[in-house]
Amino acid sequence: MFAPTHKEFYMEGIDFTQLTQYAKAFTAFTPDKEKCLQDAANTVGQEVQQVTENFYAVLTSIDKTKPYLEGRVELLKQSHLHWLKSLFTGPYDEDWSA
Repeated sequence: MFAPTHKEFYMEGIDFTQLTQYAKAFTAFTPDKEKCLQDAANTVGQEVQQVTENFYAVLTSIDKTKPYLEGRVELLKQSHLHWLKSLFTGPYDEDWSA
């Protein structure tokens, strides 16, 4: 059975190449800034697991967020960890933007 990806299902018709170029220009996200993030990956990479744990510890302590997290915390932690690592490793292309 075919399961559409997040990008295919929710964002059909969006030109992610154009969106990525616009976002980089708008935020002045230059190759030098990309390199700076990638250079920090080793240092930051040692902390991302703890950042994710702390983030979800706070979210699960808030009564209003509990119903949205119930039964999903471990999966959400994995997604958050993957996303957080990707902030420092790139590549910062249309797939990353999606």
